[in-house]
Amino acid sequence: MDAYLRGLQGYPALTVWWSHLLYGQPPAGLDVRLSLDMDLQRLADQALGDHPGALVLIDAGSGEILALASHPGFNANQIAVNWDQIIADPQAPLVNRATLGRYPGKDLVDALLPNKNSSEITVYEPLLRLPGEEVTSSDVYSPMQVALLAAAISNGGVMPAPSLVQAVKAPSANWEALPSLQDPQQILSEEEAIEVSTSNKVEDLDLWQISRVAGDRPEQPVTWYAGGTVPGWAGKRLVLAVLLEEDNPYLAASIGQSVLRTAMGLSK
Repeated sequence: MDAYLRGLQGYPALTVWWSHLLYGQPPAGLDVRLSLDMDLQRLADQALGDHPGALVLIDAGSGEILALASHPGFNANQIAVNWDQIIADPQAPLVNRATLGRYPGKDLVDALLPNKNSSEITVYEPLLRLPGEEVTSSDVYSPMQVALLAAAISNGGVMPAPSLVQAVKAPSANWEALPSLQDPQQILSEEEAIEVSTSNKVEDLDLWQISRVAGDRPEQPVTWYAGGTVPGWAGKRLVLAVLLEEDNPYLAASIGQSVLRTAMGLSK
């Protein structure tokens, strides 16, 4: 959305040209409306703490992204001052692990989609790729992709279309809705979704959860956690994916349950 925020897009071409002619710069940037819930976003960042990884929380019914956290991060207000330090950091804080990270996750996806061929399912891919990146295996996933696949469990088998930037405020002051990034897909039957949810239900909670440690890269194991509300939950259908760049299923489950319970209104 950089072009909208900088005033380069969303205005008539003549308006942009005239502003450059008079002032040497584009007109004022336009506002965008996001689906993020700032309270849940702060909670997700606090929950990840100093642990490299990512967390994605989605409204499984609408596809709205409620929290999108990637650690470690950086202060965008200080990027010019700290640029040399940031690009030299071996933990790669510039990489948005939630959307651009690629991690082995076949065991987790197989548990989410039993008896399904995940390679036949079209999952959202961001338009932006890392420089020189070539994804050669269908068994690597971003936390965003895992969250979308997991959403089908809490949403009657339907994987929703993701939504982060929902609208742009036009120069006329009217909000203009933006199209979805993809169409919802029925990737499981409702019965299959209920079966996965029931077999992985958390005792005494209206939650299901699945956790796996991927040891495909022995030098850097990763832990996956996926969880969400069970079918029939009276509130908003929610689903969450956590990725930790370490072997720590207890911590991943603790983070996931904490954020989900708060989002469900079960704890503060």
